[in-house]
Amino acid sequence: MTGKFDTKRFKFDLSSDPWNDGLGKPKEVWDKKLQRYVPIDLISNGSSRKGQWWDKADYEGSLELAKATGDALLAVLTILRHRWQQRGRSGPVVLGNVALKKLGFNRWAKDRALRRLEETGFIRVARKGGSSSKITVLREF
Repeated sequence: MTGKFDTKRFKFDLSSDPWNDGLGKPKEVWDKKLQRYVPIDLISNGSSRKGQWWDKADYEGSLELAKATGDALLAVLTILRHRWQQRGRSGPVVLGNVALKKLGFNRWAKDRALRRLEETGFIRVARKGGSSSKITVLREF
């Protein structure tokens, strides 16, 4: 062995690799239901029928991060987005204090986070004394 790498002798054949079309983009993706690779062009713009990639953000991980950093805004965003998606992205979402209390946030931290989101124009909050806030999403986030 001479210590030199012979590029003519050792080459990788990436033509059979479904994850490489020479541009670093996948040609095929694994379909769990069919248990085989399917062409990427069957899925428009890399999205699935269940939504974009950011819709599948890690819910538990985001809540864990919010708790660890003490960021009530992140906790409110995570819970709100999760519940909004569960409702089919329509109608108001109820956000009480219990879920946030489990993460270590009080009702005032929740209210500050909701006011910040309201100021940006992403949501509208219907507040009623003694009951949970009802949030309407105005712009997708």
